[in-house]
Amino acid sequence: MRPFLKWAGGKYKIIHRIQQALPNGRQLIEPFAGSGAVFLNVDFEEYLIADTNADLINLYKQVQAHGNDFALYASGLFTPDNNTEAAFYDLRAEFNACTDLARKSAIFCVPEQTLL
Repeated sequence: MRPFLKWAGGKYKIIHRIQQALPNGRQLIEPFAGSGAVFLNVDFEEYLIADTNADLINLYKQVQAHGNDFALYASGLFTPDNNTEAAFYDLRAEFNACTDLARKSAIFCVPEQTLL
């Protein structure tokens, strides 16, 4: 499954090699979640997902808690009106000042190409 985020250092292109190298077990511990390419493409009973990027973890918590409702909410930002340089800077400023975790997560997941 292709991750919904593009991420520097993303592992999606090498996921088959990673799958072959992972040991058998019941829990995947993912210390550098990034785009989620690994945990989205392996089958374990339990997952421990971590990353030092708090905004990324908050995004995953929103998806976990609200699923499709969050996806629909976030998709409202994927508009032609937001596909401008001015909109990019406005949303970046809003993101940096935002305390509403759902809104901040929605802004966080908007791909760059949508905003430029």
